[in-house]
Amino acid sequence: MVPLSYAIYVGVFLSLALYLRHAGKLRAVEIIAREDGRFLERELDEESLSRPLLVVQLSGDLFFGVADDLADQLADVVRGGPAVVVLRLKRTHLVDATVLEVLSRFVADMHAADRHVVVCGVRPVVMRPLQGYGLVEQVGPDNVFASRPSLLESTRRAMEHGEELLAARPGA
Repeated sequence: MVPLSYAIYVGVFLSLALYLRHAGKLRAVEIIAREDGRFLERELDEESLSRPLLVVQLSGDLFFGVADDLADQLADVVRGGPAVVVLRLKRTHLVDATVLEVLSRFVADMHAADRHVVVCGVRPVVMRPLQGYGLVEQVGPDNVFASRPSLLESTRRAMEHGEELLAARPGA
């Protein structure tokens, strides 16, 4: 129906559009430690935001296409009031400057409210931009847990650290 060169252009355009549609969806879920030592993932809701220690797992590519959605969700977290937020980035593949700015604002808002942010599951491909942007310094190197070979090890360590931070808060 159309020349082959046009068909190729249409195919490339459609592939790109479908990829951006899929990649532009942010997946943020709460992780809850169960009594049997396993973890449960569930959607964030009002109950999640009222916990003193909230573990949020971000999945996918964190690029400009998800920055607004991420900013809205993190603003809800700040308004919700958890004293410690653990951001798990194990399933994150890419972080761009726009999202780094969103994360930096989130950390600043949490610190301004005298609350803590802990980051865990950070793979080397994500650690480099976090360090280069100064986010590791902003969060505090003691509050950043690199990904480990054993399953959920950095998450467990981050949650333990979060509990320590909660216990050290005045009035705890």
